[in-house]
Amino acid sequence: MNIPMFFPQPEPQLIPATTQNKNRLREWLPKAILASGHNRELIKAMDMAAALRPQAVYLLWDGDLKYSDAVRLDVMTHLTAPYPGDFVVHTIGLGITSLDGEQNLTSIAKAHHGVYRPVDVQKTGRR
Repeated sequence: MNIPMFFPQPEPQLIPATTQNKNRLREWLPKAILASGHNRELIKAMDMAAALRPQAVYLLWDGDLKYSDAVRLDVMTHLTAPYPGDFVVHTIGLGITSLDGEQNLTSIAKAHHGVYRPVDVQKTGRR
């Protein structure tokens, strides 16, 4: 499941990285609702981001690839491969629960000249 940024009052489109919007993100991020999803959806999300020709992408994720080794290999191969435009990918670890998750996020950031940062997020029962 994809949960839009600033949920439950999501932005309908891309917004500029103004000081005000950065502050909104700083306030919203610790309250983000964690949701599980299909790992291969990350491939689609990154391809959509690449199509926008960004200067940088921020990937918010727990880094967990729970399924088979084949899925992990497929997702990590795609997420660490060069993208057209060679943009920076910063990873933000939301609620990291394993060293594997931290390793995945670190590898993605490193492959795209980005920075990995963990963020402590309290899990809620809401989805």
